[in-house]
Amino acid sequence: LLQATRDKLPDRPASAKKMLEGGDEADEGGESKEEADRDPKGTVSDAVSFVLSNFVEMNKLWVRIQHMPGERSNKEARKRRERERNELRLLVGTNLVRLSQLDGVTSDVYGTVILPRILDQIVACRDPLAQAYLMDCIIQVFPDEFHIQTLEIFLGVCPKLREKVNIRTIVQSMMERLANYYADASLLEGEDTDGIKGAVSVDSFQMFDNCICSIFEARGTSMPPKEVIRLETVLLNFSLRCYPGRMDHISRCLGVCAASLRGEDTNAAIAAATAAANGETGGEESKAADTVAARRNLDEAAIDELEKLLSIPLDSLALKVLELEHYSDLLTFLPWDNRRQVAVVMLKAVETSGRILTDVNQIEELFSIITPLIRDEGVSGPDDGGKDGHVGRTADLMGALGISKQHSQFGGQSFNEGDPKAVGAATGGGGGNVPSAAFYDEQVLVAKLIHLLDHDDTDVAYRMLAVAKKHLGTGGRRRAPHTLAPVAFSALRLLERIKALEFPPLLLPTAAGAGAEAEGEASSVPVLEEVDVSVEGKEDGDEGGGGEEEGDGD
Repeated sequence: LLQATRDKLPDRPASAKKMLEGGDEADEGGESKEEADRDPKGTVSDAVSFVLSNFVEMNKLWVRIQHMPGERSNKEARKRRERERNELRLLVGTNLVRLSQLDGVTSDVYGTVILPRILDQIVACRDPLAQAYLMDCIIQVFPDEFHIQTLEIFLGVCPKLREKVNIRTIVQSMMERLANYYADASLLEGEDTDGIKGAVSVDSFQMFDNCICSIFEARGTSMPPKEVIRLETVLLNFSLRCYPGRMDHISRCLGVCAASLRGEDTNAAIAAATAAANGETGGEESKAADTVAARRNLDEAAIDELEKLLSIPLDSLALKVLELEHYSDLLTFLPWDNRRQVAVVMLKAVETSGRILTDVNQIEELFSIITPLIRDEGVSGPDDGGKDGHVGRTADLMGALGISKQHSQFGGQSFNEGDPKAVGAATGGGGGNVPSAAFYDEQVLVAKLIHLLDHDDTDVAYRMLAVAKKHLGTGGRRRAPHTLAPVAFSALRLLERIKALEFPPLLLPTAAGAGAEAEGEASSVPVLEEVDVSVEGKEDGDEGGGGEEEGDGD
């Protein structure tokens, strides 16, 4: 029937008001008799009503195939029916294609008449295959302008889908369509005929974030950790692409992900973190203990996804990630080796930026994150004195990351320099104490970091080098030649600066009088150099030189 009427559907415009007023009647049996007599050829309202009715009936039949009587316990029979349904799904989706091809369908008609009825049918069918396919059809066949104006309606249905539906692919497809649309430079040219420019200004990120939080609350712990991380990853990529530089968006993604992996209510966890940042820090130790006990176990796939998530902001933010409240919280979910990979990506981003580091507190945070590169798992770290400000938070962070004399809570092999087997495991070698090439590359990155520590105030520069020495001094004999040598050379350069500031070279006054320019230039000798020459002369027993100096002094 749909194929036979392909060229016969009326497509003449009809007002959205008329479609809304006659929508209920059209659902039951088309337009009223009075309307039909006045417009015998019909309008787009008749075509929409016909196609929607056909879509509902075809979808019901399509879903019913899965529940036909027969050998339900037979696996082969179920698979055969699923194959048949996959072949028939294109016929169901053709209804949506026909609706999208009607010229008389506007964004108002789509948002008020077409989309609500399609979504109601998707939710009512309760079939995972039908829900996943039809949601994807909506995204692909209708124009971007329609999606922008009806985004909130579309996303509101996502938490109501069955758990077997891969919700991430649906949300990600919608994000990609909108991101490509936002990136189109032609969007800002020409007249805004359908209010699209105004709709573009709507904060789509907030809508997607609310949708994802609702999905987490609806599915709870039944959603695998890897899917939780993947959802926040696609949202983070969408934010970086459409809203570059929005630190609050990035922090929100990381915070929701951390709260979900801890099994907490996402909105409540974010509110508690915000209150803690404002100074309300009561009961932090008990909360931390509860957090560790409530953590969800991550499999290898989830760990890989989390490592990717933590590496995404580094390309654009570099060390600004240290300002993110929840970045270090997510690091606690990674095993030692995966933290090493994140640390390598961070140092490469810092090296690429070429930005000089001037904040002592930021350096403390940085060294706590790259700890897997500067010492081995299970080795005790430096004693961070004080619990105030960022330094205290860094000490707490290092404790949460398992950087202590105890083994890391995430397992893995500890390293003991006296154990050849441990050396081989830690350095990637098959045997012996020969470090791997990757180990050397990591230490080179740490060494380059030392040369980026600088400040106009020599006292602050000294404190920065002291922080570096404190952390790098625990690296052991294998790392010391690579990491402590740059600290020593930086200290020597700082010493030269301090010497130039504290003991500036004083110049003697030049000789006065006409015709004495050459003599004046010769007399402009630094006092310190003359003192050095005088001392050397006295040591050699040169009495004449000493007398000459005294004579000059007289």
